[in-house]
Amino acid sequence: MLAAIATISGARGGGATAGERSGFELEFRSRPGEFFGHDYVIARRLAASGKSVAERRAGLEPEPGASIGDTLMGVRGVVGFVREDWEIAPDERYVVRVARAQYKRALAQIDRNARRRPTYDLFDQNCNSFVGVVARSAGILVPSATFVLPAEYVRGIRELNAGRR
Repeated sequence: MLAAIATISGARGGGATAGERSGFELEFRSRPGEFFGHDYVIARRLAASGKSVAERRAGLEPEPGASIGDTLMGVRGVVGFVREDWEIAPDERYVVRVARAQYKRALAQIDRNARRRPTYDLFDQNCNSFVGVVARSAGILVPSATFVLPAEYVRGIRELNAGRR
């Protein structure tokens, strides 16, 4: 699959200035996986140099040991990251600079989902829907369909937000 990155540095929502935006970004990634792949979000705080000084990765996965059959019926979900998120190169990426308030809203949404441990349901409440909830909390447009391959979902986020200022 294509490995792509789109970086948007213009103002987004809330009228934030470039100076307010320079220290935060959200990255949405998909990676190949055993069955369908997986997508997740990385929230970063950046130093003035642009280097990451703090990073949080989070996605929604079925609880460890769950079978594909379990995910069709609904199983307890886990918000976090797995080894594969570090080890497997993404097949799609979308990176966007955000204001501090957008960054904090995204982190708060991740934390809310982690505390409530949502049900993971392959057709309805999956990794795409989790990424979508986090993105929307930061004012980022997302595709309405969540029952698609993760690479297609991340590509959709990038396309919906292309040229948005």
